[in-house]
Amino acid sequence: MDLSPNEHNWKEKGVKNKKEAINFLKKYPWSSLQSYLGLQNLPFVERSLLSQIYESPVEWERELAEWLPEEKFDDANTRIEP
Repeated sequence: MDLSPNEHNWKEKGVKNKKEAINFLKKYPWSSLQSYLGLQNLPFVERSLLSQIYESPVEWERELAEWLPEEKFDDANTRIEP
């Protein structure tokens, strides 16, 4: 799955704009992130585990942003292609 229209192959290349990617997932109708952040209650998403690990949806969103890989560059500041 793409994180946004501008984030193709994000697993290999890294994420150009984490904020844009997370905002896309917040609005994407089939994203479970909406339930985890308390924006929507999807019946097929079990939130209890994350509620035990993270004190708030803000903490979970911060953790997600840290987990997403940064866009990759070499020593010459050239974007690395997979």
